[in-house]
Amino acid sequence: MAKNPKTTGEHIVALYGHITGLKKDIANLKSNHIKHLHQDVEKIDSKFDKLTSWIVYGVGAVAILFLTQLLYISLNSYTTTTCMSHKKILVISDMHIPYHHKDSIKFLKEIKKEFKPDTVINIGDSLDFHAISMHDSNPDLFSAGQELAEARKYVKELEDIFPVVTEVDSNHSSLVYRRALKHGMSKEFLKDYGEFLGTKKWKWIDDLTLTMSNGQRCFFTHGRSADILKVSQTMGMSAVQGHYHTKFVISWWANPDNLFFGLNVGCLINQKSMAFAYAKNFKTRFILGCGIILNGIPRLLPMVLNQKGDWIGKIV
Repeated sequence: MAKNPKTTGEHIVALYGHITGLKKDIANLKSNHIKHLHQDVEKIDSKFDKLTSWIVYGVGAVAILFLTQLLYISLNSYTTTTCMSHKKILVISDMHIPYHHKDSIKFLKEIKKEFKPDTVINIGDSLDFHAISMHDSNPDLFSAGQELAEARKYVKELEDIFPVVTEVDSNHSSLVYRRALKHGMSKEFLKDYGEFLGTKKWKWIDDLTLTMSNGQRCFFTHGRSADILKVSQTMGMSAVQGHYHTKFVISWWANPDNLFFGLNVGCLINQKSMAFAYAKNFKTRFILGCGIILNGIPRLLPMVLNQKGDWIGKIV
């Protein structure tokens, strides 16, 4: 039991001892408190790091999920707008206006009525431009100005039937520009096709590749080779062409991944016209018709004539 101080000296000694003990307690308290505080801070810091990581991972996962959904929607949208819009592709070739067959426009009008194509491609030589041909032109046919004036009339009829058409560049239809190039004239002086023909929504391009409604791609060109299968195999996809007036055929080939077709669509010209006098002694005759691709499957549509050379008036 502690002894109570009586004298002043004893009080001073006791007070000194009390202060010394108090200092030790404060020192211990400070040491232990800081140690525990440091440990608590480390624990909080560790928890904060984990929380931050979970937040980052969570935000990343949500972002990935969002981007995945966005990509899925975009791909579906692409399939819908790009593929599903090409269920019925009508392919017209080699009309050589104004030296086309007199019933060819009626024939095309009936095709539209029966099949209602959502895509129309004129695969080349829609115009003949006989008067400015690189070969000899017949002086008893239209002059260049007359030929264009006549052509515009029939182009207007076609535009009324098919307001939107994709025209593939070709050897005859490009004669205006080829002639200009030969004589050193810049394109800056020339009108484009739509302007000098008066069409509103027709567009002219080089070769064309489309994704059909079955998801497969198809290549459209005016004429690369007399053997359409070579064109298809070279491009690694189905292919369609015109140019070869006596070719009206569907051919098939396959690789381990898929089945492909090659389609030659004939022409719609009047073979008796003087514009085609070069072919009068040909052993093979021109075949009139066009092609249509229905859900990725090609079909030929011949324009059958009677003994008088008139169209029989129905699709076969």
